[in-house]
Amino acid sequence: MNLKVFLLILLLLSGCHSEGQLPIQADELEQIHCREVSDDNSALGYYLEGCVDGYRGEPFNGIAIWGAPDRPSYSAAQFKDGLRDGYSFSTSAPPERLLSQSAWYKNGKLHGWQLNFQYQQTQLRSRELFQDGERQELWLYDNQGQLDSFKRFDQGKVVESISYEQGRERMKQFKRDGEKLTVWKSYFPDGSLKSFSEHLDEENLRKLKEQGYYANGRLKLDYLFDRRQRTAVQHTFWRNGQRQSEQHYGFFPSIAADGIWLSYCETNGALSKRTPFHRGAKQGEEQLFHCNGQLQVSKRFDQDKLIPQTLNYFDEQGRNYLQEEIGANGKVLHTRVYDEQGKLTYQD
Repeated sequence: MNLKVFLLILLLLSGCHSEGQLPIQADELEQIHCREVSDDNSALGYYLEGCVDGYRGEPFNGIAIWGAPDRPSYSAAQFKDGLRDGYSFSTSAPPERLLSQSAWYKNGKLHGWQLNFQYQQTQLRSRELFQDGERQELWLYDNQGQLDSFKRFDQGKVVESISYEQGRERMKQFKRDGEKLTVWKSYFPDGSLKSFSEHLDEENLRKLKEQGYYANGRLKLDYLFDRRQRTAVQHTFWRNGQRQSEQHYGFFPSIAADGIWLSYCETNGALSKRTPFHRGAKQGEEQLFHCNGQLQVSKRFDQDKLIPQTLNYFDEQGRNYLQEEIGANGKVLHTRVYDEQGKLTYQD
């Protein structure tokens, strides 16, 4: 921004108040209308507060300038009744003379946007929103001008924060119904959403929900936690859109498989496996199927261990081609193999 532009800004600013006047140098201002406050620790026995900036004995109304356009430092601010009120700015050193900061004030307090720019650049470094001197929002940018983080404040405390990666939202922390939540997101190289998850901070980042996607945009994973039942279910999907699995969980208090788990074929969505779980262990009858619906094998478990039984394996046509005798601790005691005609071809 060149000198002519700054002079134009000054002329515009000088007309913003009803009593416009030419800009003055800031060193002509003095503090007036101060209150003396007793302070035994002070050398004078008091200190001053509540001062306003005065000019020739009266509260200053107009524009004060620090430095000059041809000097290393140059800034200006509007005043009303001795307090900053309106627009203010500062610039970088010549010859570039770029805007380094701009802000709005009301009754001596920041009120509105305050912008800070990268050194000797036109890109933003930060953007802050104030109301009556209290910061409401803070936006930070990286050296390339991409958004790096955001914070929202309430009475000086952060109530929402977002971090960004390559200008895209990466992590968000906020409160909902009095609870603090954290959301994570990841992206594919083209910027499309890869995953999304929401966690409850008060319960060691308990995952409440999650969704994952393929690069083609189709849903890959869908997880949902039921807070009342303290259970969770997760569905996964093949790349072609067919369902892949259904998984159920309980919390004891840590998460563990609990309930019926189902798996499906990629080609036609037919059931390929059914497994019952209880508190993280297989419990009951597990069944495996071919994609044409034919039973492949059925196994019985007790607390995650195969119980003594005879396992019969079937091919897609329903022919029994393998038989295993299971003993204690899930150990295979005997094996029998059959050909397509059902004739025994091997045993031990």
